[in-house]
Amino acid sequence: MTVAFRYLRPTLLVILNLVALTVLALAVYPDETSLATVEDIQSFQPVSDITLPKKPPVVPAAALSRPIFHADRKPYEPPKRTPVAKPPAPRPAQEAPPSFRLIGILYQNAEQAWAYVSIKGEKRVRRLSRGDVYRGWTVSDISENRLVLSKRERKIEITLNDRK
Repeated sequence: MTVAFRYLRPTLLVILNLVALTVLALAVYPDETSLATVEDIQSFQPVSDITLPKKPPVVPAAALSRPIFHADRKPYEPPKRTPVAKPPAPRPAQEAPPSFRLIGILYQNAEQAWAYVSIKGEKRVRRLSRGDVYRGWTVSDISENRLVLSKRERKIEITLNDRK
């Protein structure tokens, strides 16, 4: 097959389809007189003498007492609701302590002490001292080999030997 025929083939199929649709349209509408014109549509008059019944149709009581859409032919009764006990209130989730590793402690005395921590996801080392707050956790104590963080009633202790 040549390259020109390969690209010409889909075009020929489209043309043949258009010719077939044209022949079909001419077969269905052989002349233009069978189609409605704008003048024909504008000449239509609305029907105004239609009267609607003033009363709704009467439905026999037997039809209402035995509905046809229920298998047992009895009127629908909604299911009875039973009170459901409320589940206990969820306890507040305990927040996990910050994820870091204690790298070192510089301890001169109880008032001058710093903890150096490497925090997951950060490239730099952070220096914490007593009273500093990190992600809601307060540094409550720093000693020669441990760091104590507190949050509300919880306390966690991280020692230099911990590898978190």
